[in-house]
Amino acid sequence: MIQKSFDAIYKKDIDALIDDSVHESKTLEYKETLPGNAGVAWASRTHA
Repeated sequence: MIQKSFDAIYKKDIDALIDDSVHESKTLEYKETLPGNAGVAWASRTHA
């Protein structure tokens, strides 16, 4: 699990979960897109 606030999570953190084969659970759910404006904010951070 990622022990960071949402604002501190970057694409590399999500990639690490996938690379480590971390499965979805009650507290982790992978989404292809984020709802509302969250997707725009996330997209601007994925290159960090």
